[in-house]
Parts: sequence; structure tokens; C-alpha cells
Amino acid sequence: MPRTKRRRKLAQLTAWRETPEVEMALARVRALLSHDRAIAAAFLFALLLVFVSVAIGGASQANALCQMTVELASLPLFFAGLYLCITRGVPKGSAFALVIMACVLALPLIQLVPLPFEFWTRLPGRAIEMEILKTAHLGRQALPLSLTPDATWRAFLALIPPASMFLGALHLSDEQRRAMAGCWLVLAFASLVLGGLQMMGGEDSPLYLYSITNAGSPVGFFSNRNHEAAFLNCMIPVAVLFASKLKNGWRDPAVLGGVLALAYLPLAMVGIATTLSRAGVFLLGAALLSGVAVAMRGGLRGKGTAIASGAGLLAFLTVIFLSLTPLLERYGEPDDQRLDAWPIVTQAAESYFPAGSGLGSFDLVYKSLEPLGQVAPAYFNHAHNDFLELWLETGALGAGLLALFGLW
Repeated sequence: MPRTKRRRKLAQLTAWRETPEVEMALARVRALLSHDRAIAAAFLFALLLVFVSVAIGGASQANALCQMTVELASLPLFFAGLYLCITRGVPKGSAFALVIMACVLALPLIQLVPLPFEFWTRLPGRAIEMEILKTAHLGRQALPLSLTPDATWRAFLALIPPASMFLGALHLSDEQRRAMAGCWLVLAFASLVLGGLQMMGGEDSPLYLYSITNAGSPVGFFSNRNHEAAFLNCMIPVAVLFASKLKNGWRDPAVLGGVLALAYLPLAMVGIATTLSRAGVFLLGAALLSGVAVAMRGGLRGKGTAIASGAGLLAFLTVIFLSLTPLLERYGEPDDQRLDAWPIVTQAAESYFPAGSGLGSFDLVYKSLEPLGQVAPAYFNHAHNDFLELWLETGALGAGLLALFGLW
């Protein structure tokens, strides 16, 4: 081929790089991978944690290997966030939140500190444990506050991924945070589609990712329908954020994200209702209120706020109306013990108050108090009430931290 023709061909092949659309895309990539290497590294570590969490982070507690992989994937982001806090300082307005996060991480570690025998025996609710030590002739041992130290240590490790994401995201630029939110929204769409295919395949669908799952329900990337519903709810305010970009007109480069976000909102509501997660359906109202708050923060005022609030309320009432009957029917299922169990959990929490029984100890404590008349093949390893379980396992410290979080 003559040299002139080769040059013309090469120019044609590289001409696409000079188009405005490609130039804009390249500029965005350069902005995401900024010249600040530490922040760019934190952004890449955050993306790694996002995709590892979605790929294998939805497992049940029986999948210890999956949980360990997510925890290991979060460590680079955790240390990058710590490094940025030490070298760049704490971002403005985040000190109170960081103090709460540090206290939450410290709580299980405090429960693992060995206590002198004389002090440990004075903790409330330790009578049975003292009898066990006496019967087994184990002597006057120094023991931690937690009745299940192994489970408490696993609870601490499970806190590392969310703490890492929060710590790392504090230092990211607005563009990087927007890219992260966009990734989560795309993955929520994918989880919705996967959940629909799972339902079409029936209870024996090969698309369920975990052997222990809610077969017959759309669980998406998770093993539990409650977790899928919670994930879809969390993405509603994010979708509103992207949908608010439509006010800038159809020629805005972000219009595609806005259209996809607008389509996500009704699909997510249908998906949440289809999961038949009771908590998920009723928390949809809180998610929609958060979405309205985000829209107002983004500049929606007056008539626009009224229209958005009315549309959100109408959508929520519609979901409640369509799903109320099957949700109420679930309370009549023979293996649903939670309403009968909550008074027992409350009694146990009061007996261990104010120190608590230790994070992860619910299963052990409940089995020691479960009436023989309620013993059944269906096991009850969680309270299915986060406030009651937190009160039992962490006592006054956990309740205080929850109040601080609500204040924040």
C-alpha cells in the first residue's frame, strides 16, 4: 500500500478520537483518575470493593469464604482512607460521623477484652455461665463480656467493608462519587433483571446464586429477599439524584443516566413488592421520602416538590395495596415464629442489660431460653427485629450509638 494511502487509512482509524463525544469521555476518565495518586488509588479500591461485594457479597452466613473475600477486598480501601485522613486531614463536616464509626468498630473489640473473674461474675445474666464453669471445674478464668467471642470477632470483621467504603468515599471528588453511585445504580438494574429471570425459572431456577435462598422470590445477587429489597430501597434516592439531571434539558451529556434512573424508580417499586419482604415494602416509604429530600436539595421547589411528593405517595400506597394481602398471609405461615419469639427476646435483653450478651450471641442466648413448646424444625437464629437484637447483644452502648447515628 502506498505511503499516502496508509497515512489516510491511519487518519480515518484515529479520527474517532477527535470527536467531541470521545473527547468528553476521555476528559471524564482523566478527571476520575486525577493526578492525585492517593485519591485515584482510593477510587480504584472502592470500585474493586463494589464489584466484589455484588459478585459474592450477597451470601448467607453459611458462606464464610465469600464473606472473607469481601472483607479482604475492603482492606486496601480501608488503609487508603486512613492514610488520606492522616495526611490530608478529616474532610469538613465529617468529624462527628467518623467518631460514630470509630465507636461502632470499637464496640465488638471492647466486648472481646478479657475481664477479671470477680468483675465478670457481676455482669447481669451470667448465672448459667457461672454454673457451667463450676460444673466443668474450669476455675476462676478471665472471660470477655461476649458469651460468643468467635461470633463477636466475625461481627467486627463484617463491619470493615462498610467502614472502608465510608472512609474512602469521604476523600473522593464529586465526579468520582457520581461514578460510584452510577455503578451501584447499574448493578441494581442488573439485580432487578436477574430477580425477574429467577422468578420465571421457578423455585428450581439455576439462576439462584446460593443454595440457601428464598426460592421462588426475586433475590437478585443476594441469597435473601430482605437484602434484595433493602438494596433496591437504598438506590431510590440515588436514582432521584440522577433523574434530577433531566431538568437541564435533553442535550445534557448526563441525560442518559437521568432517563435510566427515571426508569429505575417504578421498576424498583415493583421489584420490592414482588420480593414480599415485609420490611422492604414498609421501608419503601422512607426511601421515597429520602428521594423527595434529595430532589429538593437538587433544586426542586414549589409545584415540583408537591408533584414529586404526591407521585411518591401514590406509588407507595399502590405498592402497599397490591402487596398487603400476600404480606399479611406470610404472618400466618406455620414456620414464622417471630411474633411469639419477640417477648422472649425482650425478656433476655432485659436480663443482660446494660452490658449486653455480645455481638453474634443471639442464637446461643435464645436457645437457652426458648420454651419447649416453641421448639420446631424451623430454627430461629435471629430476632428478625434489628432493634431488639441490638439491644440484647450490645445493651446500653449499642442503644446509645444508634441514638447518635439517628442524631447525625
